[in-house]
Amino acid sequence: MMRMSRYILVGIIFGITMYKSEAVSWFRIFEMFHFQSFHMY
Repeated sequence: MMRMSRYILVGIIFGITMYKSEAVSWFRIFEMFHFQSFHMY
C-alpha cells in the first residue's frame, strides 16, 4: 500500500504542475497547433 500511495502522490504533484503551467488548457493546446502562441514550446 505504501508503494501505491507514493505513485498517487507523484501523480498529484505532476497534475498540479501541469495545471499551473497551463499545459492542460484546451485553449493553449489549440493555440499551439495553430502556431499562434509559443507558450507550449
